[in-house]
Amino acid sequence: MRYADDFVVLVHGTREDAQALKTEIGMLLAGRLKMTLSEEKTHITHIDDGFVFLGFHIQAKTRGDGRRVVLTIPSKQALASVMHKIKKLTERGTTLLSLEAVLRTVNPVLRGWAAYFRYGASRRRSPTSATLPGGE
Repeated sequence: MRYADDFVVLVHGTREDAQALKTEIGMLLAGRLKMTLSEEKTHITHIDDGFVFLGFHIQAKTRGDGRRVVLTIPSKQALASVMHKIKKLTERGTTLLSLEAVLRTVNPVLRGWAAYFRYGASRRRSPTSATLPGGE
């Protein structure tokens, strides 16, 4: 059986409101689900400062026209991780491989990464656009 135990709670209110809700959620989890909140993984922060959740960097920004938007992009750590995987797949020992063989190895990694991050606004932080000719 699989279950998710990572979640984000967004509060439209004060830091004190968020702290009170955190305490209430902690009691609910402890009582009903027999789970505890991890103090090192549980943070209260303002969305303008941003936070990383499941590989996404989530942050509110004000656009040039004054409208507020929430950006959801791959985190720097997620990008570094996929770039490291690609680098390992294309290091010195692979230079004798044909382009087709290298692409057969690298493409599944890129497809998996792109599939996972497809719901975010990740075009500017894509390993393909960062490394291939013609990328932004």
